[in-house]
Amino acid sequence: MKDFLVERRYLPKDFDLAAWINPEPLQEALRREGLGGSQEIQAAQ
Repeated sequence: MKDFLVERRYLPKDFDLAAWINPEPLQEALRREGLGGSQEIQAAQ
């Protein structure tokens, strides 16, 4: 999807999506659901 948006100039330039995302909210949600082990968090990233 990001490539589509960059190619059609909806986004001015490409960027590293993984560096842009804040992983803390997902980690907190996984922890609250009992899925907070490091393996589950790594798999979700």
